[in-house]
Amino acid sequence: MDQALKLDRWLVYLGNLRDMGDGEALRFYMNRTKQKFPGSAQSHARAFEALERSAASLEAVDRQHGRGAALNLSHRTVIQSLAVKGHRYTLGMAENARRCAFLQVP
Repeated sequence: MDQALKLDRWLVYLGNLRDMGDGEALRFYMNRTKQKFPGSAQSHARAFEALERSAASLEAVDRQHGRGAALNLSHRTVIQSLAVKGHRYTLGMAENARRCAFLQVP
């Protein structure tokens, strides 16, 4: 598989993390993507800038309202993850997300 296709898959995965509302994981995997594909930051600058803004917004909501407040509880992956014992998404995070569901996070 060529590098461009691998990078595209990683960008889809990063978009999925954004849609899930997980700013912490988005930031972690975005940095990992930049390390794994060193030229990607320049070649896909617009996509990374949008993801940076999203990660910052999601992290700000979590700081202000509690960890997990930005989680999208209607996202399939979040729902499945909450059902797994020992997953990093906890019921406390889900409760924060439920309380803050009215927030519009970009």
